[in-house]
Formats: sequence, structure tokens, C-alpha cells
Amino acid sequence: MRLGPLKSNTLKDEEEQKKIPLRVFEYHLSAINTHLDNGANYFNLKSFDYFNNGIQKVSTYDEDKIKRLLYNSWSTEFALLTSSMNDDQDFKKFSLHWCFPQAYYSVFLSTTAYYYLKNINIGHNHKGLLNEFSQQVKRKWYPTAMSFHCSGNYGNYSYNNICDYESKNAMTYSKYDPQTADKQVAQFLKTTRDKLIEARKKDKQTSKTPFQTLNKKEAKKSLTKNEWKEISNRQWDTTIMDMLYRLRIKSNYEEVNSFIDADYDVSNIIEQLKKIVFKLNFVNECYIAKLISFEKLGELVNKFPIKTQDNYILCRFNEYIQKNK
Repeated sequence: MRLGPLKSNTLKDEEEQKKIPLRVFEYHLSAINTHLDNGANYFNLKSFDYFNNGIQKVSTYDEDKIKRLLYNSWSTEFALLTSSMNDDQDFKKFSLHWCFPQAYYSVFLSTTAYYYLKNINIGHNHKGLLNEFSQQVKRKWYPTAMSFHCSGNYGNYSYNNICDYESKNAMTYSKYDPQTADKQVAQFLKTTRDKLIEARKKDKQTSKTPFQTLNKKEAKKSLTKNEWKEISNRQWDTTIMDMLYRLRIKSNYEEVNSFIDADYDVSNIIEQLKKIVFKLNFVNECYIAKLISFEKLGELVNKFPIKTQDNYILCRFNEYIQKNK
């Protein structure tokens, strides 16, 4: 007699478990947007010292390269917009794990364009850009609202431009309470830095020079405090770009089926990703406009062949970027 209800409850619990990763990421992404929205004068870069004094117009640059990078960035952003504008819930669910890399790559490409114009060499890999972004955040070259970062040794972190991480329960803080948004962001920073340092530990312990046991015959599984410190020191401060990169990795390798199997409305997750991309690309494009001229960027925007339903890219240029001219 009791087997029916028990089975039903078990299935219900399993369904709820599937929803947790998506709910956590929805909270985190919503919290990031809340934090950015609360930033003083975020869309008024003319009030920002680095924008006024740290960026000078460049005399020569490869126009085709800038066009390719920006058009790639905007095309990738357009793909993300396509998912957000589709009303079919199944379409959104199946497209979600592509939305994460689309968000990262759109910002990656606009950031790469900005760094190229600043003559900053980031190599040909993501680590170079992530490291450089972290350095610029620490130099206060980005608006404070997007410059939150996390540093320190594994298990003992310091938080900058954001509150300290306080809770071990991923579901403690709700996206609906603006008073806890920063704590959600700090939590996302903490877990992201954990994964980055743990990945460095794995690389170290599978290399030719791992930390070894006393008998020197095998790589250690558990590290000492000093060994963790040595590994942690190799990791740049964790930033919003590392968080986006983490989502890109998750979509490719971790729990892809959880996006599809869970009975969860993912509309807000895609919407929050779209807003984050809009805000980060806004800053990069303002910097680029200052470097090549607002007129030159305007020409590229107007010639961009993909026209979104609401002229999304053109709107950003006219309504936000032009005001910083």
C-alpha cells in the first residue's frame, strides 16, 4: 500500500534534484545583473577616470581585423538573442547549453578587439585574455561594478568590490532579494575559483613533476597547506570573465543532459545572460569607440549585415555608447 506514494515521492525528489543546477545558475546570473545595475553611473563612462585619461585614439590599426572581431562578437550575440526571442519553451531548453558559450564568446571577441587596439598581447589562448582581464580589473581600468574579483589561497579567499562569501548553501540567497545579490555573486566567485585551482592541482599532479609522497614513488592525492598555496599562487584573481568561461566549459563537458532533462523554464536564464553580454560589450565598445573614434564604430554598426528584431546592436550604440562621446 505504501509503495505507490513512496515511488511518487522519489520521482518528485529526482525531478527537483534536476532543477537545482539550473536554479542556482539563474540565481547567480540574476545577482550579477542586479550588482551591475546598482553600479553608480555604469553607463556613463565619462565619469570614469580611466576612460577619460587612460584611452587615447590610435593612429593606425588593421580595420579588417577589428571588423572581423566585432562582427563575430555581434553575430554570436545575435545567436543568443535568437534564443531569448523564441517563445517555444522546448526550443529554449534545447538551446540553453549553447547560450552559455555564446555569452562568453561574444564578450571574449569584443574584449580581444579592445586589447588588440591597445596593443596588448594576450597570445592565442583563453588563459591569456582571462589573465590580462584580471590584471586590468586590479588596475581599476574597468568600471567598479564589473570589477569584483576574488584572490587568495585555496579555502582562504579575499573578496574585492563585493561582500565576503558567507554561506555554504547554494540555495540560501534568492535572486529576488536585492539585499543578498552581492552574496550570490561572491558565492559564484568562490566556487569558480575553487574549480580553477582544483584544475591546476590536477594538472600539477598529472605532470612530470607532481608533489610526491615521502617514498617519492607516486603523486600525492592530498596536499599540504603550503602545496595548496604554491598552486594557488599560480592562479590569477578570479573575475566575471572567469565566471563566463566556467559556464562555457560547463555547457561543453559537464551535465549537458541536465539542461534538457529538467522540467524547468529556462527563459530567465537566457534573459540574464543576454543582459550581462549587453553590459560587458557596452564597455568594450565604448573603449573601442574612444580608440578608433565614435564615427568609425558607428559606421561598423550601421553596416553590420544582421538586423535584429529591435536593432539591438544599433540601439546599444545610439542609446548608450554615443552618450559617452
